[in-house]
Amino acid sequence: MSAWIKHINDTLDIGDEYSLVFGKAMPSGKFFCPFHANVNTPAAKRYYNGIKCYSCNKFYTVYDFLKAFNPSRLAMLKQTVQVDEVGYGTVESAPLKERITFVSYEPTERIGDILTKILKANGLEV
Repeated sequence: MSAWIKHINDTLDIGDEYSLVFGKAMPSGKFFCPFHANVNTPAAKRYYNGIKCYSCNKFYTVYDFLKAFNPSRLAMLKQTVQVDEVGYGTVESAPLKERITFVSYEPTERIGDILTKILKANGLEV
């Protein structure tokens, strides 16, 4: 999975996107799968941050939902969010920070001492 798709799935809520597309809240129980014609029995349900359809036996992510029902929003997000393999930030913001410098430590050291070492190694004040 690309970093871009992971970003979409991790940061956007399927319920919010469903509401934006259909103008109503996502049902809390079973509902008709929006990905195919399904008028006899509600076969879809929200699981985690996606839609599981038992009729077509697929799990649809937020990215899948936007790609099918709101591609213009997906295009807008692609223009306003810069994603790399490590992290993401808005295009308008300052460039992504350099990677953090890690330090070695002993398992017996206190967490506060380890954090102080990390802050100092990265030029941050304690």
